[in-house]
Amino acid sequence: MKNIFRVYLHPSVWLTHLLTISIAWLVPPDILERYQLLEVLANITAQVFPMVDGYGQKSAFPGVSKLYFALILVIAPIWVWRLLVDASLAADREAFVRHLSESRLRLLLLIPFAIVQLLVGVFLLFFNPGIQFNVMPINDSRLALGVFGPVYGIVPFVLMGGVLIYLRALITRSRS
Repeated sequence: MKNIFRVYLHPSVWLTHLLTISIAWLVPPDILERYQLLEVLANITAQVFPMVDGYGQKSAFPGVSKLYFALILVIAPIWVWRLLVDASLAADREAFVRHLSESRLRLLLLIPFAIVQLLVGVFLLFFNPGIQFNVMPINDSRLALGVFGPVYGIVPFVLMGGVLIYLRALITRSRS
């Protein structure tokens, strides 16, 4: 966990989070009507990731939410990339892969878990109608959107990235 916080200290991560916080807290509610280019960006992103429209429709501030999620889904790969290339996390990942690949039973138990993880990631990205959790009311509060919004945009990518780590463990096991 300590290593993940160290990844957050990288400028590519905290600066993008600062950008998304400022969008959630500071932009006017009619941002998409004022700036057509931003509306085009949000609509293009919504064509790939329907969750952008889902959160836009359920939100008390639809223009802000739609722009926020359009940008967070563009930024999310930067955060996931940082998680994948950070040396300390890579060492943890290698130890995890070795631990998984040592036991056939672990790998067999991992397969249904990986399938569920992949399906949840795909659901959150492509079929999410704007789900929010009571402890993180991002559809009702711009403050909550700025603080907790990255969780909703980045977790699906992390879930699907985890499946790649599991596949690596399976491949490592099959080679030995």
